[in-house]
Amino acid sequence: MKEIHRQRLEQVRRWALQMLRELREATLDLIDEFKRQTIYFKARAGVVAGFVVLVVLTPLLARAPGIANPINARVVVTAIPWGESLKTLVQVTNESSDEYKPLVVIVEGTETDLRTGKKRSGRWKYSKARLREGQTQTIEAKHLTDEQNVGPSLGFTPSVVEVRCADGVYRTPVTVRTAK
Repeated sequence: MKEIHRQRLEQVRRWALQMLRELREATLDLIDEFKRQTIYFKARAGVVAGFVVLVVLTPLLARAPGIANPINARVVVTAIPWGESLKTLVQVTNESSDEYKPLVVIVEGTETDLRTGKKRSGRWKYSKARLREGQTQTIEAKHLTDEQNVGPSLGFTPSVVEVRCADGVYRTPVTVRTAK
């Protein structure tokens, strides 16, 4: 029985090696034939190959909606010039088909003490009873408070925004866009 099994394995191994040799030869023939083609044919082939790569990679690399953002929230952080510093605005848009009830936004980041120039990290919170579908809530520094009920300075820089509601939590790192 073992001998039959060993013979079968040897046959499969030889068959696989033969298939690999034939595949190699066919590939080399295709490459030689491609090299003999005109530049126009090669350009068209490059365009088609690029399209195929895009079509194949797009579903693999694109994030499926709802997996990383279960509540379909959109967060935009903008800093606008305000005197000698910047005024930071956090906009939360409800892009889901349900309202957020209640809405809690937690902003983590750093603030600079305007008198001493020292930076410190902090965590501030904003609460609202609801945010209807399609609505956008703009949150300024004066709307945010920490555990001591103190808000951040005017030019604070958020690094992470977390949106919470009864349906779930969306936490995302953010970059601040500066408005002109």
